[in-house]
Amino acid sequence: MRLLLCYPFVTLATVSFLGMNAPAGAQSAQDVPAAQAQAQTLRQIIAEMEIEAAELEPQVEAARAALSDLTVQIETATAQLQQEQERLASLNSEAGQLSQVIVGLRELEQEQVDRLAELEAELSQASAARDEQLAAQEDMQAQLEALRRDVAALQDQRAAAQAGLAQDGQAQDGQAQDGQAQAGEGAGQLEAQETRAAALSAQIETLTAELETRGAEAGELTRRVETLRAEEEAQLERLAALEAQIAQATDGQAQQQAAQAQLEALRGEVAALEEQRDAVQAELAQAAARQAEQLSSQQDAQAQLESLRGEVAALEEQRDAVQAELAQAAAGRDEQQSAQQDAQAQLESLRGELASLEEQRDAVQAEVAQAAASRDEQQSAQQDAQARLEAVRGELAELQDQRNAVQVELEQAREGAGEIEEQAARAAALSEQVEGLTAELEARGAEAGELTQRLEDLRAAEQQQVERLAALEAQVAEATEGQAQQQEAQAQLEALRAEVAALEQQRDAGQAELAQAGEGAGQIAAQEARAAALAEQIEALTAQLDARGAESDQLAQRIESLRAEEQQQAARLAALETEIAEAASGQAEQQEAQAQLEGLRADVAALEAQRDAVQAELAQAREGADEVAAQEARAAALAEQIAAQTADLEARGAESDQLTQRVDDLRSAEQEQVQRLAALEAQIAAATNGQAQQLSAQQEAEAQLEALRRDVAALEEQRGAVQAELEAAREGAGQLETLRSEVAELSRQRDDMQAQLTRSEELSTQIAAQEARTSVLAEEIRTLTAEAAARAQQRDVAAAAPAPQPAPAPVPEPEPAVPAEAPRQQRDEAQVSAVLATTPGLPQSPEARDRLRSLLVEGQCATDALREVQDPINRQALLVLLAGLDGC
Repeated sequence: MRLLLCYPFVTLATVSFLGMNAPAGAQSAQDVPAAQAQAQTLRQIIAEMEIEAAELEPQVEAARAALSDLTVQIETATAQLQQEQERLASLNSEAGQLSQVIVGLRELEQEQVDRLAELEAELSQASAARDEQLAAQEDMQAQLEALRRDVAALQDQRAAAQAGLAQDGQAQDGQAQDGQAQAGEGAGQLEAQETRAAALSAQIETLTAELETRGAEAGELTRRVETLRAEEEAQLERLAALEAQIAQATDGQAQQQAAQAQLEALRGEVAALEEQRDAVQAELAQAAARQAEQLSSQQDAQAQLESLRGEVAALEEQRDAVQAELAQAAAGRDEQQSAQQDAQAQLESLRGELASLEEQRDAVQAEVAQAAASRDEQQSAQQDAQARLEAVRGELAELQDQRNAVQVELEQAREGAGEIEEQAARAAALSEQVEGLTAELEARGAEAGELTQRLEDLRAAEQQQVERLAALEAQVAEATEGQAQQQEAQAQLEALRAEVAALEQQRDAGQAELAQAGEGAGQIAAQEARAAALAEQIEALTAQLDARGAESDQLAQRIESLRAEEQQQAARLAALETEIAEAASGQAEQQEAQAQLEGLRADVAALEAQRDAVQAELAQAREGADEVAAQEARAAALAEQIAAQTADLEARGAESDQLTQRVDDLRSAEQEQVQRLAALEAQIAAATNGQAQQLSAQQEAEAQLEALRRDVAALEEQRGAVQAELEAAREGAGQLETLRSEVAELSRQRDDMQAQLTRSEELSTQIAAQEARTSVLAEEIRTLTAEAAARAQQRDVAAAAPAPQPAPAPVPEPEPAVPAEAPRQQRDEAQVSAVLATTPGLPQSPEARDRLRSLLVEGQCATDALREVQDPINRQALLVLLAGLDGC
């Protein structure tokens, strides 16, 4: 491509140079072939440019096709996006409809509550009317019994009268007539009594039918009440499910916001950690610089050591003094070790107390398990009581059936008007049976009362278990607080240990300075003064160590004061015990390092006169520094472990809070069950104290309850369908987001393709400009060639004018005519037709093909001929034409 852009300018400069500086005479004949060669080169360059332009055309076409495909994809994705938006709008409308349904359900719930109150009022009125009817029925029953007794007395009188008439049939007529009159009066009275009894029986039957009607109405009202309650519960459950879904959506948004905030916080922490990393790297660089300085100072010290060999004898006295001071320091160290041993003993006692606390925790957990087991037993006992209550209900139903049978028998007994005495006896027996059934019913009611009392006892025991569990939770909370205090005391102890380690490092540094003081060349007095100052500093450090030991004793006393509080701790202290064990191992390592340091000091005091001993002392001092660094690393590791244990304790505290919340939820659910059980017991008591009609109504209510349960199951299925629709809506939203991302990706691809197409068009524009410039250059070359030929001809004519011979004149004439005649040399028509028959990418128009054929036959260049009939030029067609027809 750089050839195409740069070569025409070089050619133009060359041609211009040849045209301006063409020599006269014999050189003109050489310029014409050079110009022809340059023209041929330019034609080749133009052909190559045209070929490259033709090569770029398929890429442009492919880019356009890809752009069109991408446009189609974008339109398809846009259509899908519109569909998803419409679907989302429909889902939103459905959500609005669901909201309206929820509002309607709430209104319906309120209406049902009002209706339930009205039905309860009607039920209370019906119960009062039923009680009145029962009282009236009992009064009528008493009257019927009195009438039956009167009828029996009259029958006895009539029988006595008939017997007297039979015995005294032939007695006096007056007496007979009187007896007949009395018998007639007795018969009339008997008939009147029978009529009255029949009327009372009819009235009793009417009242019984009315009572049954009232009972049926009461049962219907009860069923309606239960239906409304079931519907209300179903509506409440559905409303709660919808509210839970709304709450989940709100929680999802809140969680997303919280995650964003956490992400921002993590980014801030990462930035802070990067800053810390940079600071640590800077510190490492400074440490490396200090190490280099120390190495240089060590080399200087080595040189000074070589110069101080003669002063070893004088320094031995100072060594003795330093050894005495070191002995004093060793005594202080022994005291410190004894204090550390005391602290170790205190730690051991703390471990024992922690073990006791672990045992207490296990005991508390065992009590909790026992409480849970007792609660399970109480629940099983409650279930047994419920089963017995159901059995009592079955027996009550059987008693109701028996009472119905007795009533049927009573009605059958009333139909036998001719057998009054037998019916009276049978009625008495049935009355006794009714009384026995009533007594049995009362006994069953008493048993139900006992069951109710037992349920109350179980509830009281369960409440006691709940209170005990709350007390245990309070103990756990107190133990957690005591554990936090112990952690604070442990942190203070670690801080004191760090300060002691720092003081020991200062003391070691002072001793090292004291050792280096012996290396001063020629300044023994100054070194002695410095040694005295260092000895004072060592004494001061020893005093500080003693003070720190006193603080350690005070801390031990504080730990003793915390023991009373630690007796109430009860949860999760095994991690702290491990931590204390690790701290103890670290302390043992520190004691070992201290012992090694003391040994090194003794070696320094014994071998200070010798050079190798001094070097060994320096090496040991370095090892001591490494050990101090290791101790610091161990302390940092312990701090990290303490932080991890603290985080673990906080997490377990959160788990404890969750368990507490769960216990509260279980309590609330249990309270709801207790209330529901109380309501059921009240219903059972009401059913037990009711009459036969109420029992039958209760059975019908149970049937209605089963129907309502089926309705509830259907509503639950509907709820599952609604949840499935919501899940589908969520999936649709996810698909919508996916489509949006795909549309964004397609848009990006379209932009890339558009950019490529723009670049291709710019390249095509550049190629067209280059072609135009090439055409201009070719025209200029032709002009320059013609001018050069004309000038050569003029020079030849001028040179040939004085000579009489005309022979040399025509020699240069054929040479300038060659460039004009060569492009117009005709081609073979058959060859042109054969080449065109195998050339791909030619114009489809027959006129254009004929025009191209005629131009090629006339001898025009293939590039020019193809450009006249095709714009832009097809690269493959141009290559075939150039290969088959040899250019121009």
